Amino acid sequence: MRKYSILHLSRPEIASSPDMEAGDHLEDIRSARQGDVLAIPWIPTVTAGLPAQLPTPHGVVVLSQTCDVVRDPGFRPNILVAPILDSPTQQQFSDARRGRAPLLLHLPAVGGSAERLADLQHATSVTKSSAIGALLTSRHTTADSSADAAHLGARVGRTYSRFAFPDEVHAFTDTLSKKARETSGSSKPFGRVIDYVEDLRLKANQWDRPARVLTLYIVVPSRLLIHRDDVDPDWKWATGRPEKSKQTEDMNTVPLARVSEILADACDAYEADPQTANLTTLFRLWHAWSQRTRTELLDPLIGEEIAEVRLNLESDDQFSLRQMRRTASLDLEDLSDSRGAMEGKQEAGPAPGREID
Repeated sequence: MRKYSILHLSRPEIASSPDMEAGDHLEDIRSARQGDVLAIPWIPTVTAGLPAQLPTPHGVVVLSQTCDVVRDPGFRPNILVAPILDSPTQQQFSDARRGRAPLLLHLPAVGGSAERLADLQHATSVTKSSAIGALLTSRHTTADSSADAAHLGARVGRTYSRFAFPDEVHAFTDTLSKKARETSGSSKPFGRVIDYVEDLRLKANQWDRPARVLTLYIVVPSRLLIHRDDVDPDWKWATGRPEKSKQTEDMNTVPLARVSEILADACDAYEADPQTANLTTLFRLWHAWSQRTRTELLDPLIGEEIAEVRLNLESDDQFSLRQMRRTASLDLEDLSDSRGAMEGKQEAGPAPGREID
C-alpha cells in the first residue's frame, strides 16, 4: 500500500494587539493594518538623484498587507506606504473609482472616515519604528479580514499586476473599454448592462505580431444566464419578449443602445422578482447584446493588426481557472457593479460558457 504524508500549512503565530480607532496614536505596530492612514509628516524620496524628503501633510496610507505589517520588526522591519493626495478633484475621484487612473488608489469611506486618494507614484518603504507614535487619522477597512479589506488589497495588487496589452490591441479595445468606463454606474443603457457584467477578459493566439486573433470573454452572473440545454425550445419573441419591448423588434437587427435598454430592464426585473422572470428571454437577450457589441464596437476596427475577434459568453460559475490564467482582464472590477447589492440573493443553476458564432 502506498503511504502518503500530510503537509500542514500554517502561518507564524502573531500576537494580537488591541484594535485602534481614528484619533488614537499607534503604540504597537500590531495594531495597524492595510488601509490605515497615519499622520507621518514626510517620507523619503529621491530628487535629482539625491536623497530628499517628500512632505506628506495629509499623512500616508499603509499599502503593505496586514500580515506583513504586524510581523516582528526584527523579521519585517519596513512597511510600504503612499502619500495621501492633497485636495483631489472630483474628476480624480471619479477616475480612481473607475480604474482610469491606476496610480491613484481610491480609499472608500468606511465608518466615519471620508474617502481619500493615495498617490502610488510616490509609494515607498519606511521603517516600522518611524510609524510608532503616529496619529491614526482614518481607517478604510472595517476589519483585518473583511470583504472591504479584501477589495482594498485587490486594488493595490492590480496596480502592479495589470497586463500590458500591446499598443495595437489597446487601440482596438479602447472603444469598448472607454464606453464601459464612461457609462458604468449611470442610467445609460449600455452602462446599466455593464454593471451586471462580472468581467471582460481577453485572449490572443499571439500578442506580438499583426494578424492577431482575439477572443473576448464576457463573464455574466450565473443567475442571469441559464445553460443552453435549459432554454425553452418553444420560446418565441412574440410571447417571451420583455414587457417594455415591442413585438415588431428584431433582436438580430436592433441597435446596441436598444438591446442594452431591453436587457438592462430584463435584468432589473429578474432582480426584483426572480420567480416571474423568463430566463430563456434573458439568455436570448444576452446573446443579442453580445453580438451587437461585437458588430458595432469591435468589427469596424478589424484590419491588419487584428484579423479576427471572437466572443465567448460565460457564466461566472463556469469560467475556469485555466481560462482565467490564459486571459487578461480589461479590468471592470473598479467599475460600479451589481455584486454588492446582490449579496445573499439566490442564484440560478450552473450555466457553462458557450461561444457566440
